[in-house]
Amino acid sequence: ATKMATDRVTEIKTQPQVLDSPAQNHEHKSALNQLRRKSRDDINVTEAIKSFGVPEDATLTRDQFDQNMKQLYDLNSATDGILLKSLFNLFDADKNGVIDFQEWQTALGIIHAKSSEERIRFIFRLFDLNGDGFISKEEFTDIVVSLWTNPLIRQTLDFAIDERKVEGKDVFINHFFAEADQDKDGLLSFDEWKSAASKYTHDVADHKLQVLPNQTGGHVDAFRKLDGNKIMKAVSKLEYQFYQTLPQHPYLHPYVPLYFGTQELNGKNWVIMGDMTGHLKHPCVMDIKMGTTSVGEDATPEKAEAMRAKDVGSTTVTLGIRITGMKVWKENKGDFTQFTKSWGRKVTPETMANSLREFFHNGNTFRRDIYDMAVTRLNEILNFIETKPAFR
Repeated sequence: ATKMATDRVTEIKTQPQVLDSPAQNHEHKSALNQLRRKSRDDINVTEAIKSFGVPEDATLTRDQFDQNMKQLYDLNSATDGILLKSLFNLFDADKNGVIDFQEWQTALGIIHAKSSEERIRFIFRLFDLNGDGFISKEEFTDIVVSLWTNPLIRQTLDFAIDERKVEGKDVFINHFFAEADQDKDGLLSFDEWKSAASKYTHDVADHKLQVLPNQTGGHVDAFRKLDGNKIMKAVSKLEYQFYQTLPQHPYLHPYVPLYFGTQELNGKNWVIMGDMTGHLKHPCVMDIKMGTTSVGEDATPEKAEAMRAKDVGSTTVTLGIRITGMKVWKENKGDFTQFTKSWGRKVTPETMANSLREFFHNGNTFRRDIYDMAVTRLNEILNFIETKPAFR
């Protein structure tokens, strides 16, 4: 993160020194990794810049800035030019066409500031490409497209890190903008941005809680990992009431996670339950919405309309099932493959069978044993529901 200033601000006024040596790159990337391991409280931006031997009269031109950023952050795709230009304009506070030591110091100080509002304002200006004080959906999309493919910059800004894993680019853009644009004028003011962006920069009151690592659906801020094999889930008022009565209905216990109670936190209702993936080495998780409608009984008219549109545009109405995301361990590559909400929205009735089959395929073979276990369990749940006096 601090490398954007520290690494090659040694571009002296008269002699550009672009990193073209593998040894140079390795040396400075190692230094960056050491800095990244420090918390915001530990980083002294001025000392970090000086530790790289950067003279206080050093300046960086736009071309030098671009060349170094391309090498150090792999900003070489066709979409990165917009991001590079916006970053340079933000760092070049006096608009004289070069970045001096003080400008590096100030900009990095904001990025690493303990004050979330300073960083939220900085990111707002990054997205406000034309500098008119508002962010259009086109501007937001242009920057997100670049951030989505560049983890170093995204981590530096600490913006939408988990959303990329769970939601995917298209769903995140549409969801964020619909949530943030409160007056529905197609533009985000700073106040609208601040209200929506605060949770995407991870500066929430419950920041000490861990993000759920195996989440594949739902809102990113709706789940939190607790110590031990427990998680918290943010729920609606009706869900909250249901879980509070769960101990009175033991016949439901075989079909739900372990229940540890409820809690109110940060204005939300949370349910504390067992983490069913906590004991697994490579947990494969699929998030599915069942039924021909996803509209909850307590949905507002506006939310109900938006949910009905999602239902019609997906397999909910036609099949009564929608995959919202999944995470599958692939033996052939020794890693997980993440299927985001954006992927799930593109599943059609014709591709549903192959999409479900993907969940049971480990990259080498179809896990028929796991598939049979899942079908058996689903039939048990179906039989249970059909024996109840009323169900829908």
